[in-house]
Amino acid sequence: MTSTVTNEGRRIMELKVSSNISLYGWRLILNQIPTKDQLIYHGVVVDSSYILCGSNFESIAHLFGRCVFSVGIWNKMYDWIGSGLGMTVLELMELFFHFDKLKVKSERITISVIWLATVWYL
Repeated sequence: MTSTVTNEGRRIMELKVSSNISLYGWRLILNQIPTKDQLIYHGVVVDSSYILCGSNFESIAHLFGRCVFSVGIWNKMYDWIGSGLGMTVLELMELFFHFDKLKVKSERITISVIWLATVWYL
């Protein structure tokens, strides 16, 4: 496990949110969410298309960044909070890998909780 992933996981686990939500965020960073590509890799036979859009192979990259459904949500989130942070939409989507851009601790905590709520929703 790399130092960056360890730091990001620690940051997520320190947030005052439900443990199942913080664990989900941590597993997302580690690419350990049971998406269809992971299930196929482990021998579970399933249809590989994503149920919401039906147009692509279901993977973490698709679910949380490439699907038109998730891109729409990230763009709305960016319009709401991201444009004033000095971050791009992509950096907001990958928040825990661009954490150093948020200088104020209260801002980091607030944005982190909103990020977790977004990925939990997706």
